[in-house]
Parts: sequence; C-alpha cells; structure tokens
Amino acid sequence: MLHKSIKNRGWWVTTLVAFLLFVLMAGTVNAAEFPPDGTIPVGKVIDDDVFLSAEEVLMDGTVNGILIAAGQTITINGTVHGDAFLMGETVVIANGALIDGNLFTSAASIQVDGKVSGSVFGASASAELMSNARVGRNLYYGGFSLTTKDGSVVNTDLFSGVYQAILNGSVARDVKIGAGAIELN
Repeated sequence: MLHKSIKNRGWWVTTLVAFLLFVLMAGTVNAAEFPPDGTIPVGKVIDDDVFLSAEEVLMDGTVNGILIAAGQTITINGTVHGDAFLMGETVVIANGALIDGNLFTSAASIQVDGKVSGSVFGASASAELMSNARVGRNLYYGGFSLTTKDGSVVNTDLFSGVYQAILNGSVARDVKIGAGAIELN
C-alpha cells in the first residue's frame, strides 16, 4: 500500500513540474497596453485597455477598451469605445473625437468639442463645451468657470457648482447649478 502511495505522489509531482514549466515558458501576458511615448497614431487600433503617460499625450487612433491618460496636455482626436479617465493640466476632446462611454476628467482646463455618448464628469478651473460638443447623457461639473457654446448639446441634465457659468448651448431637460454668476442665453 505504501508503494502505491509513492507512485501517486510521483505522478502528481511530475504533472506539477510539467505544468510549471509550461506556464513559465509561455511568457507573461499583459492585462493592458502601455504605449511608451504617450501616443496612439492615426490608424492604430488597440483592442485592450490603454494607459498613456507623457508630457504631451496624443490619442489619434482607436481604443477598444478603457483609456487612462495623464500628462501636461492630453489631446483626444480618435475614438475610445469605453470610458476615458483623463488627468492633466489641459484636456482637449477635439472636434471629430468620440468617447463611446463616459468621460471622467480632472484638469486646469477642459475643452470638449467632440462627442461623448455617456456622461461627462469634470473638475477644473475652467471647462468649455465647444459648438460641436455632444454629451449623450449628463454633464456633472465642478470648478471656477463653465461655458457652453452655441451649438453644444447635453442630451439629459446639467449639474454644476461653479463661481460663474455662461450657458449658450442646449440642455434637453434640467439645469441644476449653484453659482455666483450665471448668464443664460
């Protein structure tokens, strides 16, 4: 009986060693992409979550996943099929850019001129929704100054706490704002 137990242990040890060798030889698997220069060029498609970090972050391609970016200036010209988390001094969602999810951003200056299919959550000294900006759901913003240009659209509600707001665009439902000064056009 003891002899049979030793044979079974030998089989398990052999199987375990073979499994460990297979795993070690297979290499590492990344759970996300980390482009080293902080850029995704035009035409580049990444089917994974992406972390971008550089002084000048430039995203011109397509991300099929979550985008997390940090830098002095972050410019999104491309498409994100997922949420975007952007932290920097200046964040620009350019005309023609698409974030097919939610935008979470913290910066000194935020400028949105593209399309966000979900909600925008922003905190900064100043934020502008430019004339081509389209927010699919809600805009949640806290900061010093909020400006929505004529032609900008928030498809549901706008919630904000600011010192001053100049609202020229359209909001489909409610505007709930606490401010020292509001100009509503």
